[in-house]
Amino acid sequence: EKAPDHIVSINPNAPDKRKLLIYRDSFAENMRPWLSRHFREVHYIWSRKVSSATVMEIKPDIFILEYIARQVGRMPEKL
Repeated sequence: EKAPDHIVSINPNAPDKRKLLIYRDSFAENMRPWLSRHFREVHYIWSRKVSSATVMEIKPDIFILEYIARQVGRMPEKL
């Protein structure tokens, strides 16, 4: 079972069959219904620290980093 800060949405009927991983803050909350409707699998992670191990484990087709601008400097140098 994933932690509450890691929400997974599975939609087998989604028009886009790719897997999406989004590291997010509260500003992405309104995007959740749209992303979950359009992508087969979406991992929403609420964390200010991007984990390379988590990215490698999930193996997303699309990676989104959605933070308020003051948080962008916390992005790891290498994924």
